[in-house]
Amino acid sequence: MKNFYHISLCKWILIFSFLWATGRVFFASLTIEESAFDGTESILMGEVVDYEIDGDKLSFTLRDKEKVIGTYFIKTEEEKESLSDDLGYGKVIRVTGTLKQPLENALPNTFNYRKYLYYQHIHYLFEAESIQVVQEEVLPYQIKNKVANYLKELEHSEYFLAFLFGDTSMLDMSLSRQNGISHLFAVSGMHISLFVWMLTKLVRKQGLVGQLITFFFLSFYVFIVNFIPSVLRVVLIYELKQVRKYTGLNWTNREICVFVFFLMLIVEPFYLYDIGFQYSFLISFCFTYIKPKENRFVNLFYSSLVAFIVSLPITAIHFYEVNVFSVLFNLFFIPYVTYLFYPACFVVLLFPFFMPIFSLIVRLFEWINQICASFTIGLITIPKTSEVIWAIYGFVCFMFIRKSKRPKVSLVLLISLLMLIKIWPKFSNNSFVYFLDVGQGDAALFIAPHQKEVILIDTGGYITYPKKSWAVSKKSTTQAETIIAFLHSIGINKINTLVLTHGDYDHIGNALELLKLLSVDKIILNQNEDTYLEEEIKRLYPEKIDSKLSSSFFQIQEYTQESEDENDASLVYRITSKSVSFLMMGDVSQTVEKKITSLVYPSNIIKLGHHGSYTSSNVSFLAHVHPDLAIISAGRDNRYHHPSQATLDTLSSLEIPYFNTAEVNTIFFVLYPNGQYLVNH
Repeated sequence: MKNFYHISLCKWILIFSFLWATGRVFFASLTIEESAFDGTESILMGEVVDYEIDGDKLSFTLRDKEKVIGTYFIKTEEEKESLSDDLGYGKVIRVTGTLKQPLENALPNTFNYRKYLYYQHIHYLFEAESIQVVQEEVLPYQIKNKVANYLKELEHSEYFLAFLFGDTSMLDMSLSRQNGISHLFAVSGMHISLFVWMLTKLVRKQGLVGQLITFFFLSFYVFIVNFIPSVLRVVLIYELKQVRKYTGLNWTNREICVFVFFLMLIVEPFYLYDIGFQYSFLISFCFTYIKPKENRFVNLFYSSLVAFIVSLPITAIHFYEVNVFSVLFNLFFIPYVTYLFYPACFVVLLFPFFMPIFSLIVRLFEWINQICASFTIGLITIPKTSEVIWAIYGFVCFMFIRKSKRPKVSLVLLISLLMLIKIWPKFSNNSFVYFLDVGQGDAALFIAPHQKEVILIDTGGYITYPKKSWAVSKKSTTQAETIIAFLHSIGINKINTLVLTHGDYDHIGNALELLKLLSVDKIILNQNEDTYLEEEIKRLYPEKIDSKLSSSFFQIQEYTQESEDENDASLVYRITSKSVSFLMMGDVSQTVEKKITSLVYPSNIIKLGHHGSYTSSNVSFLAHVHPDLAIISAGRDNRYHHPSQATLDTLSSLEIPYFNTAEVNTIFFVLYPNGQYLVNH
């Protein structure tokens, strides 16, 4: 009790901030935040918080009653130039259009856009039809716009925006993320230290006056980068260290880090779900336990190892893949960025004639980044894992960082735990079938017990149309990457057989990218005349092409018919596992259905032909198959109006229930060894 009364004031502040932050996070998690909009508003007017023009698409964040994410499709190149000149941060704009709720993730375990926006207090998207600037920005925003516009005009502007603005939206981060070096583009203590050093050299002021000037510029810098949590963390920690220097505040670096963590959660509990916030605090906190080594190389290696180990759960939870070679890659990239790449940004800003040298620095970085990415042997897939397992990992990790008496034991435990996580999905003796929500397209996944065999039937694919050069987007995020993220989340990094039922883009449009990014043993194509995509697949992967689907774990019956029509030439299969059968109809029409009616066995589940179009789903055929459930793979608000009302009426008349991916997202079945099955969506 005596010790209780002798706790220092600083410790009391930490305890109080911990309780307050915990209460804020707990309350925010339990309550559902309601929108200030009712969803019927068609005119919004507010301040532009953020904006980006990419090709013919304008994306903007507008602060009206609350923040809204808006999109506007630009009609002409002249309009694009006009918007580039007129728009800016802090300007008040008036937009007309329609409010829509953001969609959740179509594939399980993948990025949930609705949840992501909710944690930023954004509840609606706005599809704009017209946009008009009604009020110019105030002075702070004028400065921000001048800086941003100047950076955007520079060669390699994407790197200037990333290092100086914390904006990586124009960077292709796929290779950096794969190599485990994406953290180098987040504003860190190193960035702030260099910024402060340059600032003190410029103002030539020492003592309290110099600190006040620094504080002002750092605060304005936080405003410039839109209060990014990782930047806010670094600035707050720096300022508290300065306060400690001038006031004798009895706090260690670790206590300052912890206090800033609690303080930011008190102000905004949803910071906890920000990946930059998670990375920056976790790594910086663990670094407070690291004692610098005399050998710089050893110190760098150990720091890289610790950063990799402690951040691994965050990387695995968000991306389901880690690169064990990232520890080695960072031995080069950290010094390269710290002592060359990042400082060069400031040098070029002050002396633009050094741009050719900066271009060499950029090209060397990108070249080595590509070389490192070619070593895919270091990539390890980590499936979705329960929070309890990651909590155990975190405890063991903390023991390792604390340098317990047996650090090797902790390291062995960490490796053993990761191996268990890695192989856990293979312990299941159930089979699984997924009908993936890929929009207006088809993709179905069949997984044998213990993942001994994986069959993917079709890949989905968005049809794109040629655009003029000014309208082409610079971003390259694709649906194939989302499919791969889903596969990784359930522990799959290899497809045994890829079945491409026919050559239409909505069935095989993602095939080439999947084949490039994922290991595939065998490809099955139909025997009709090849489309362009099928020709490319045969040209690039001739050794993988096969003509017949066979399986060691599923029973396969094929009902494919020869036809000059690409849809009617679709590969049609009845696939059975544990006495549960799935009839996969591709895009065949009623003509084919009538031909095969007498051949097809009754089936538990039928994937309707041609996305539920009126051209398929013959009444007699469906009555003969007599399924328990029908699956319709269709896109939301698709222009073909699939499924047709005629098909829905047919299902209703035969009392066949159905699920439509456009309504329920991905549909999956768990097939138990006893022959029973469970359907989820």
